[in-house]
Amino acid sequence: MLVKFKNFNQYSDQYSSDVNTFINKVGIATNEDIDFPYFNYIKNQYDLKETYDNFPIIIADDYMYESSSLNESKFTYNLNKTPSFDKVLEDFNGSKFIPSYTNDIKNVKKLKFPITAINDEGEISYSTVGKLRASEGIYERFTEKIVPKTKFTILSFKGKPISAIETINRFPLDVDLSRFEFIKEVKDISKQLHDKYNLDFYNVELIESVKGGLYINNVNRKLNLNPHQAITVYEAAYGDYYSARVPKWVKEQMINESVSKYYKQKHFDSMLIKSNHTLNYKKYINYDKN
Repeated sequence: MLVKFKNFNQYSDQYSSDVNTFINKVGIATNEDIDFPYFNYIKNQYDLKETYDNFPIIIADDYMYESSSLNESKFTYNLNKTPSFDKVLEDFNGSKFIPSYTNDIKNVKKLKFPITAINDEGEISYSTVGKLRASEGIYERFTEKIVPKTKFTILSFKGKPISAIETINRFPLDVDLSRFEFIKEVKDISKQLHDKYNLDFYNVELIESVKGGLYINNVNRKLNLNPHQAITVYEAAYGDYYSARVPKWVKEQMINESVSKYYKQKHFDSMLIKSNHTLNYKKYINYDKN
């Protein structure tokens, strides 16, 4: 990869042996109580205006701020509004990754039962039209029920998947994207969402049906990152803003200090669950020198 440096200082920094040259160069504005020491955390909206002018900032969905808090010169991710799931359904209605649905109970016979009926109070499943009509509920949407084989949460950056979590029997396990059997479909879904809504960092919750196929279940920008994802996000923002990679020796130090314990625990979890996609946690454990 040909690196395009913005100035000589960026060029010289890549040869620095001081780890502080490369950490705390990306900010996250969030109300979540997360702690990854190589990020700069922004809790107060006034800090957006008064400081943090010289590095990129990622805005989490939970962070409340006034537009006047942001300097126009800032390089800020996630300023665009996240679409509601109803909006995603409407915009991509008919796509193979959107389950068939209707907002009108008069058209519910066109759906394959069982279906899920949804309103503000939650959702409930019905196995037949008769049981639906016999209910007293008032619903806003009726969707063909997708029986999940497994669930994935795809973390993407500007249309490119950078992390995936597979949830099996309530065990969340990181996916090795290099051997992910659904990588082609996931890339396509992530790109279409980015092209439509101009999203930066965003999660796409997907359900793999027992009958085959992947279906979108939600889209959000929650930054409830696990330690492995946090490093991935840091690298993505760092590389995009500085047009340079975090050096390998710096990443190894970050893993040793902040992620090794996580890898050890998830290695044991992965031994309980059989999956063809799971990250080989064991190869990272050797970074822990303690």
